[in-house]
Amino acid sequence: MSLKKYNIITVLIALLANPILMSIGFIVGAVISRHFIIIAFILSVLLPVLVWFLYAKKAGMPEKASDIFLPLLIVFGYYMLSCIITFGCAGYDLTGEPVKIYIILTVPYLVINAFLDFIGAFNFIPVIYSGGTLAIALTVFLTRKINKEKLIFDRKFFIYAAVFVCLCGVAAYQFYDRI
Repeated sequence: MSLKKYNIITVLIALLANPILMSIGFIVGAVISRHFIIIAFILSVLLPVLVWFLYAKKAGMPEKASDIFLPLLIVFGYYMLSCIITFGCAGYDLTGEPVKIYIILTVPYLVINAFLDFIGAFNFIPVIYSGGTLAIALTVFLTRKINKEKLIFDRKFFIYAAVFVCLCGVAAYQFYDRI
């Protein structure tokens, strides 16, 4: 698979399919066990991890880690920056109009966002994005190691990792400093 085709497919999976799969897992987990919401969160991670495992086995990914993880960082950056900017510009008001704008910007996460809005826990958004992205990255990494495929960690990969950590830090400061 060419790098351009890989990037397009990976961005689409990360941008649309992953949040939808997380939402489906969350709904199924909530239906199965209304008393243990942790099951819903576990299923919301397991379903995307399974899809990414299968994708990593079949996709014919590039050898460089930076080429593999750039599409994931782009999607993570979009969702995290939409969160940081929307709530930052609104004075960290986690009710009313900022929430509506944010939900429109992140439509694939509609079910999870609606649940977080219902229980008033929008401060968990950075945890969901960061955790989901880390789960995907670890799944891809471990799948490549299991299949004994070559993985080259170049300088750009470590720059991407630094950007990931910085975005997580900004979001954590914005949300958890105001609790």
